[in-house]
Amino acid sequence: MVLRLFDRTVTLPAQCAAALRVLLAGSVVRVGDLPGLDDDADRLTLTRRLLREAVLVPA
Repeated sequence: MVLRLFDRTVTLPAQCAAALRVLLAGSVVRVGDLPGLDDDADRLTLTRRLLREAVLVPA
């Protein structure tokens, strides 16, 4: 899965698709509630990556 940003692309595993859709919808969501990922470590990894890439902002 590829997320295209203005100045770069971010490549993510295909299993992140459902969680990414929820995150990009713009609603406030808890990391532990992200769908499609097997465990909390995967949810944290995805969230940290998107925060580092400035795709997400903490609420």
